[in-house]
Amino acid sequence: MSQKVRSPMSDARRREVGFTLIELILVIVLLGILAALTANLLATSLDQSRFDDSFKEMTDLSKA
Repeated sequence: MSQKVRSPMSDARRREVGFTLIELILVIVLLGILAALTANLLATSLDQSRFDDSFKEMTDLSKA
């Protein structure tokens, strides 16, 4: 059986591959903030749409 000789360079390279825990946590936090802002914007938009529909319906009823 042949064994590969580990060089110091391969150990250093192995440490450089991938993301650190801090980077992953930062990305998850940023995605959470974006999701919260998007959900808030969507809820506000739906509320405004319901208000506009109700106002139009009341205006139509008052004209009848």
